[in-house]
Amino acid sequence: MATAARGDVMGRRCKVCDHAGREAIEADMITGMGLLPLAAKHGVSKSVLARHRTNCLAPRLAAAARLTAPVAITQGSAHGPKPSPPDRRRPARRFCR
Repeated sequence: MATAARGDVMGRRCKVCDHAGREAIEADMITGMGLLPLAAKHGVSKSVLARHRTNCLAPRLAAAARLTAPVAITQGSAHGPKPSPPDRRRPARRFCR
Protein backbone atom coordinates (compact mmCIF):
# COMPACT_ATOMS: atom_id res chain seq x y z
CA MET A 1 0.00 0.00 0.00
CA ALA A 2 1.37 3.41 -0.97
CA THR A 3 1.58 6.15 1.59
CA ALA A 4 1.34 9.86 0.93
CA ALA A 5 4.13 12.25 1.78
CA ARG A 6 3.26 15.22 3.94
CA GLY A 7 1.12 17.69 2.04
CA ASP A 8 -0.03 15.14 -0.53
CA VAL A 9 -3.73 14.50 -0.73
CA MET A 10 -4.96 10.98 -1.09
CA GLY A 11 -8.51 10.08 -1.82
CA ARG A 12 -11.08 10.60 -4.48
CA ARG A 13 -11.39 13.60 -6.69
CA CYS A 14 -14.40 15.82 -5.96
CA LYS A 15 -17.54 14.59 -7.75
CA VAL A 16 -18.74 18.12 -8.44
CA CYS A 17 -15.39 19.11 -9.99
CA ASP A 18 -15.80 16.15 -12.40
CA HIS A 19 -19.52 16.82 -13.00
CA ALA A 20 -20.56 17.99 -16.47
CA GLY A 21 -22.67 20.77 -14.92
CA ARG A 22 -20.00 22.06 -12.52
CA GLU A 23 -20.27 25.67 -13.74
CA ALA A 24 -24.06 25.67 -13.32
CA ILE A 25 -23.76 24.09 -9.86
CA GLU A 26 -21.22 26.71 -8.76
CA ALA A 27 -23.31 29.53 -10.20
CA ASP A 28 -26.31 28.29 -8.20
CA MET A 29 -24.17 28.01 -5.06
CA ILE A 30 -22.86 31.55 -5.45
CA THR A 31 -26.39 32.93 -5.88
CA GLY A 32 -27.34 31.33 -2.57
CA MET A 33 -29.44 28.36 -3.64
CA GLY A 34 -29.85 25.87 -0.79
CA LEU A 35 -28.05 22.53 -0.85
CA LEU A 36 -31.21 20.37 -0.93
CA PRO A 37 -32.79 22.06 -3.98
CA LEU A 38 -29.36 22.16 -5.62
CA ALA A 39 -28.84 18.44 -5.00
CA ALA A 40 -32.25 17.62 -6.48
CA LYS A 41 -31.68 19.86 -9.49
CA HIS A 42 -28.27 18.42 -10.42
CA GLY A 43 -28.56 14.83 -9.19
CA VAL A 44 -25.79 14.84 -6.59
CA SER A 45 -25.95 14.43 -2.83
CA LYS A 46 -26.13 17.28 -0.36
CA SER A 47 -22.93 16.12 1.37
CA VAL A 48 -21.00 16.14 -1.92
CA LEU A 49 -22.16 19.71 -2.53
CA ALA A 50 -21.20 20.78 0.98
CA ARG A 51 -17.72 19.27 0.62
CA HIS A 52 -17.27 20.94 -2.76
CA ARG A 53 -18.33 24.31 -1.36
CA THR A 54 -15.89 24.02 1.55
CA ASN A 55 -12.91 22.34 -0.08
CA CYS A 56 -13.01 23.50 -3.70
CA LEU A 57 -15.18 26.57 -4.24
CA ALA A 58 -14.38 28.63 -1.13
CA PRO A 59 -10.58 28.63 -1.65
CA ARG A 60 -10.98 29.60 -5.31
CA LEU A 61 -13.38 32.44 -4.43
CA ALA A 62 -11.01 33.68 -1.72
CA ALA A 63 -8.08 33.66 -4.16
CA ALA A 64 -10.13 35.55 -6.75
CA ALA A 65 -11.15 38.12 -4.13
CA ARG A 66 -7.50 38.70 -3.21
CA LEU A 67 -6.62 39.27 -6.86
CA THR A 68 -9.44 41.75 -7.43
CA ALA A 69 -9.23 43.59 -4.08
CA PRO A 70 -8.76 47.34 -4.57
CA VAL A 71 -5.44 48.81 -3.58
CA ALA A 72 -5.72 51.32 -0.75
CA ILE A 73 -4.91 54.85 -1.86
CA THR A 74 -3.04 56.75 0.79
CA GLN A 75 -2.68 60.49 1.12
CA GLY A 76 0.59 62.12 2.00
CA SER A 77 4.08 61.41 0.84
CA ALA A 78 5.22 58.45 -1.21
CA HIS A 79 6.61 56.95 2.00
CA GLY A 80 3.23 56.09 3.45
CA PRO A 81 0.14 57.61 5.01
CA LYS A 82 0.25 60.92 6.82
CA PRO A 83 0.57 60.46 10.60
CA SER A 84 -2.40 61.47 12.71
CA PRO A 85 -2.12 64.64 14.80
CA PRO A 86 -0.94 64.23 18.41
CA ASP A 87 -3.51 63.78 21.13
CA ARG A 88 -3.84 67.12 22.99
CA ARG A 89 -5.85 65.93 25.99
CA ARG A 90 -4.34 66.11 29.45
CA PRO A 91 -2.94 62.80 30.63
CA ALA A 92 -4.98 61.09 33.32
CA ARG A 93 -3.71 61.39 36.88
CA ARG A 94 -2.25 58.25 38.24
CA PHE A 95 -3.21 58.75 41.88
CA CYS A 96 -6.14 60.51 43.44
CA ARG A 97 -5.34 63.15 46.08
